[in-house]
Amino acid sequence: MTMPTFDIIVILGGICGLLMVLGGMILLYRGNITLSQTSKDDAVSLEFRKMIKISTHYPALGLFVIGLAFVLASAYICRPKEVQPLTIKGHINTADPSSVTIFVYTGHGGLRPLTDGNIDDIVFPNLKLLKVDINAPGYDPPTITKTIESSDIKKGTVSLGEITFLNKKVEMPQINQGNIVPVKENLPPLTTSGKF
Repeated sequence: MTMPTFDIIVILGGICGLLMVLGGMILLYRGNITLSQTSKDDAVSLEFRKMIKISTHYPALGLFVIGLAFVLASAYICRPKEVQPLTIKGHINTADPSSVTIFVYTGHGGLRPLTDGNIDDIVFPNLKLLKVDINAPGYDPPTITKTIESSDIKKGTVSLGEITFLNKKVEMPQINQGNIVPVKENLPPLTTSGKF
C-alpha cells in the first residue's frame, strides 16, 4: 500500500523538527553552540499571521524554535477533521408517505419523511459511498435503493429527488359483519373424526 504524498510531507515535517531539536541539544552538549552568546540584533524572529511573534537574542535557541515550529505545524496539519453533517433532501410520492422509512447506510439509523412526504434530516457520515434504502410497505417493489458517490454530494446536501412507488399491493379487504354466518351451538369436539 502506498502512502499519500500529504501523509509523507506531514511525517517528514515532524521528523525534521525532531532532528533540529535533537541536533541543537547535541551541539549544546559538545559546546559548539552556547546559550551564553548573545547578539545585539535579533538573532531569530518568527511571526505567524501577524498574531504571534517570537524573537530571541540567543542564536542557539533558533534551532529549538524552528524545530518546535516544524513539530507543531505537523501536529496541527494532521489533526483529525470534524465530520461534517450531511443533509438528505427529497420527496416521497405515495398515498401515505409517513409510512415510508429511509435507511442511510453510514452507521446512522433510519429516517422518516414528514406527513406531507418531504424529507429534511441531517446525518453525520464519514464515507466515500452513500447507500440509501427507501422502504414502502405495501408496494411492489417494497424497497428502492439509491447509491450516491461523494462527487454527487453538493455543499453538504444529498438530493434523492422524486421517489414514486406506483404498484400498490392488494390490501386486506374490509370485514363485513353481515357476511358472517353464525354457527350451531352444539359443535362436536375437535377430536371427533369426520363423517361422510
